[in-house]
Amino acid sequence: MKNTMIHINDVSNGKEVAEAIAGLYVNSLVTPGKKFYECMMKMQESIRYDFTMLCFEWLNALSDCSRYDGRNEKSVIFARRVSGIISDFDTDRLTRRCESMCGLDFDYRNDFSAALLFEHYLFSSESNDEFIRYMINNAHKTNQQSFSRLCCGWLKHLSETKVNKPYIRKATDIVAEYKGFPFV
Repeated sequence: MKNTMIHINDVSNGKEVAEAIAGLYVNSLVTPGKKFYECMMKMQESIRYDFTMLCFEWLNALSDCSRYDGRNEKSVIFARRVSGIISDFDTDRLTRRCESMCGLDFDYRNDFSAALLFEHYLFSSESNDEFIRYMINNAHKTNQQSFSRLCCGWLKHLSETKVNKPYIRKATDIVAEYKGFPFV
């Protein structure tokens, strides 16, 4: 059996985390499993909020993307359609940076491991700028679409909680527009 474990040296490095998520996790699965969303729902409120902000930031950045083709066109069109929903929302994080995070062994075929990587990243990084920049400029277009699918799946899962918080209401509004993306 192939070893699917890699070591992430710096979980606060958005580029390194984006490479692992885009290049390995979303690229190795047809779609993140239900377990990924269940694991994220078990995280503390600030991590769920911050991951939602990452998804909002991703969709905002994707809506401004001028370099796309058939492999990610549907997610870019979707991001442009929902950008007005997100644009007026403050995406500042709740989680404050924690200096003590170290490296992490990441199994890119495991939903729990992906949720744990996001948790460590969100605890230890200052912002999502580096992650988003890498995803827009370096991630394969198919993997951009797959990450968009992961984000929309998260927003859908979150909206089903029926919790009345502003960020969950925004997630619900976005999900109302989501009809899925083709697998390419």
